[in-house]
Amino acid sequence: MARLKIEEEKYNNLLTRFNTLSKATSDAIWDLDIKSGYMVWNKGIVGIFGHRDIAPTREWWLSHIHPEDLDLVLNEFEQLFKNHKNRTKTEYRFRCADGTYKSVLDRSFTLFDEEEKPVRIIGSIQDITERVNYVNAMQEQNVRLREISWIQSHEVRAPLARIMGLVKLLDATAETHPDVKELVGHLSGSAAELDNVISNILKRTS
Repeated sequence: MARLKIEEEKYNNLLTRFNTLSKATSDAIWDLDIKSGYMVWNKGIVGIFGHRDIAPTREWWLSHIHPEDLDLVLNEFEQLFKNHKNRTKTEYRFRCADGTYKSVLDRSFTLFDEEEKPVRIIGSIQDITERVNYVNAMQEQNVRLREISWIQSHEVRAPLARIMGLVKLLDATAETHPDVKELVGHLSGSAAELDNVISNILKRTS
């Protein structure tokens, strides 16, 4: 009972902070009774996602999580309950009223009873769509740059290989022509330097 009393105090303090926070931010705050499945939201669910017709159930929340992310979210909470952890944060996609999805960061706090069973969860959902889109765009750009670098380096390396082959051929026949041999030496050095530059480009972009 003592532990439960402490947990309830923590939960009530956190709930008070969340309620205060919800008035000052656009985050969507949710409160779930695990046993009954009853789940309520603050006005952030309207501001972020446009939902007005909201069923006060856990099933409504789960049904709006992107199908590809649902197992991740369920597993996250399963591990949370199994390891008796109070706090967790999960990133997933949540469906808006217009059918589109937004990327969110969901931070939650779980209250356990004296038997270590989870009884209640309160969470705060933040819209991180812009950040996720920016990161994805940067990753796609890096992939394109690596592809461009690879193509350009190989397009340059092909004629370079022919030049280096020609240099070897000329070098073999230039023993009796000092001027030609010196020219071949300069050409060979320049070709090797260019080959080294291409190799360094490939290393930096791999």
